[in-house]
Amino acid sequence: MAEKKNLWNTQIMGQALVDSLRKLDPRWMVKNPVMFVVEVGSVLTTALLIVNALNHRPGFGFNLQITLWLWFTVLFANFAEAMAEGRGKAQADTLRKAKGETIAKRYKADGGFEQIASGLLRAGDVIFVEAGSYIAGDGEVIDGHLRLKAARKLEITEIPIIRCDEWTQAQVKAFRILVNRSATWAEWDNELLALELD
Repeated sequence: MAEKKNLWNTQIMGQALVDSLRKLDPRWMVKNPVMFVVEVGSVLTTALLIVNALNHRPGFGFNLQITLWLWFTVLFANFAEAMAEGRGKAQADTLRKAKGETIAKRYKADGGFEQIASGLLRAGDVIFVEAGSYIAGDGEVIDGHLRLKAARKLEITEIPIIRCDEWTQAQVKAFRILVNRSATWAEWDNELLALELD
């Protein structure tokens, strides 16, 4: 399993500091109107502070305090945004790495398993998933919810799945609708039921 990144990772923080300064560019700031207005206010109060200092006008301490608070607000918001982006990229890298490292137990024709890298799985491959393990690939359960519920009630922790990666969203939606509708045309097979109950 890939290592978990610390919230205060120095590499992420260093890049976030650089990015927070880079994001002071008005072309970037205009994408966030509130912070853009705060940045414009910071520039104006800085200019006012310089003019008042050069002309020896009173109120320098108050103007300095307001200017510093405005710049702190802009820089902190940029830093927080850059940290969030850095964490998101780090998590995506970790997931990408985990996906490449995940080993799947694929069913073979003879009923046994073979262990292969998840990146080698193809549509139609049936894999074995155990409780608490990663699902190899970016699997989504599109059917089998009732089987999964029944297995949990019976304390069965392992059920087979079928990959359908190459299905379109329309095919997945149609399949779900048909499976849910199938209960209306399904009937009990009394002979098979009798065999199960014996």
